[in-house]
Amino acid sequence: MKVLRSPSIPSSSSFPVEASAVTIGNFDGCHRGHQQLISRIQWQAKTHGYSSLCLTFDPNPKQFFKPERKVGKLFQAQQKLRALTELGLDLTVIQEFDQNFSRLTPSEFYQTLLKQRLKAKAIVIGHDFRFGCNRKGTLDILRNLAEPDACVVEEVAPQQWRDEIISSSSIRKALGESDLTKARELLGRPYLLEGAVVSGQKLGRQLGFPTANVFTGDQLLPGLGVYAGFAVIDKAPSIFHIPAHKQACILNIGKRPTVSDGEPTVTTEVHILSDDIGADALYGETLGVYLTNFIRSEQKFSSLDELKKQIQKDCHQARQLLRP
Repeated sequence: MKVLRSPSIPSSSSFPVEASAVTIGNFDGCHRGHQQLISRIQWQAKTHGYSSLCLTFDPNPKQFFKPERKVGKLFQAQQKLRALTELGLDLTVIQEFDQNFSRLTPSEFYQTLLKQRLKAKAIVIGHDFRFGCNRKGTLDILRNLAEPDACVVEEVAPQQWRDEIISSSSIRKALGESDLTKARELLGRPYLLEGAVVSGQKLGRQLGFPTANVFTGDQLLPGLGVYAGFAVIDKAPSIFHIPAHKQACILNIGKRPTVSDGEPTVTTEVHILSDDIGADALYGETLGVYLTNFIRSEQKFSSLDELKKQIQKDCHQARQLLRP
């Protein structure tokens, strides 16, 4: 998949496509609703000989207009691009979103960006799609703009799971409640955390359970607690498929109340449930962790011995849950 960036004010020059089927959105998490949009443009592309193209924005328009509103991201930037690649798109265009771009009228948005630059011949959008200055562009407006160019505009109905519309916000809520089953159903895959392994206090090693501290940046963390899953040492782990070289693990996301003083920060600590990887072997590596099961909420223990006993129980439960 090719990745191209589009400047704030799109020029009249086009990208290297003769005709494209385009879908538009933020695609945070590439959940099942997003996958349906992509499936439809791929059908249009295959049927008519177009290039399949995803148009996304940097930064997210909601983040641009309300920078003080902190919303955990289901994807890091490179994860989104890997997901779109795995889904088989031909091209992703990352549109710079700034004050100038936000002032484009719906007509300018269509004529300059979609028609002239992206050569759109089919446009597939979700039920809540709006575009142009102050979100004035609606489905009907887009269809009226596209009709003279014989450009097809298709709206995809909301995808549902158990009578609930699948959305990035519903997935964030499920993760915040440690409901991995629901999050996996909405995403269509296990939730993947990843980041560089950084140095920690090495307390886990003293307890007999060495851990890797993973720095996940601004990616959304699930609710505090202990989880089971699979870890992979990989700078670009697959988004949709857990690799064969996975390692069963437990993951603690929390403030470590038993051993922390003052106002502790949230840490993400991974313990590999095998002896294949040494305690110091992961420093400097990138670790991906596919979360599959929630074990328990975070709690404070009366002593380190009590904490050690609980970790032993957590490891035993994780092994049972992760058996092939």
